[in-house]
Amino acid sequence: MDRALQELLDKQALHDLLMRYCRGVDRRDAELLKSVYHADARDEHAGPHNGDANGFIQSIVDPKIKRPDGMHCIMNEYFRIDGDVAYGESYFAAFQVRDVDGHDSRTVTMSGGRYIDRFERRNGEWRIAHRRLVSEFRAPVVGQRNPDLPGGAQNTSDLSYSLPLWLAAAAGRK
Repeated sequence: MDRALQELLDKQALHDLLMRYCRGVDRRDAELLKSVYHADARDEHAGPHNGDANGFIQSIVDPKIKRPDGMHCIMNEYFRIDGDVAYGESYFAAFQVRDVDGHDSRTVTMSGGRYIDRFERRNGEWRIAHRRLVSEFRAPVVGQRNPDLPGGAQNTSDLSYSLPLWLAAAAGRK
């Protein structure tokens, strides 16, 4: 029973790590991304980056690099845990959005693939030690933002960073 419970806890920790990764990339939050990778980790994203994870993080958060707005989603997850090492395959869908000059339209590029990860637990904490991206498809779509709804921000001013404030306010109203 203890072994099965530990495996469930480890899988939940790995899932949470993948969620932090998506949030960190989408919000361009360097500190959050650093919490996902070990300091000596490698990330092989092929085209955009192929090297140490710190270089990948810098390529995501560097304000001099014009990046499209984006949203990453993790879907199917499979983890195999062997002590303090785990291997994972997680499917992703990513959406990159660019404004079309002189139009009210936005170009959306949807891509999908898988992350093939080796995780290591060091000092009691799971992080990515080596990530490889496998691309399955990429397709352009034209779309528009709904002007009646608030838009997201690709930084820590995004509405989601105030979530703890919502919770505190809701608790105070009960």
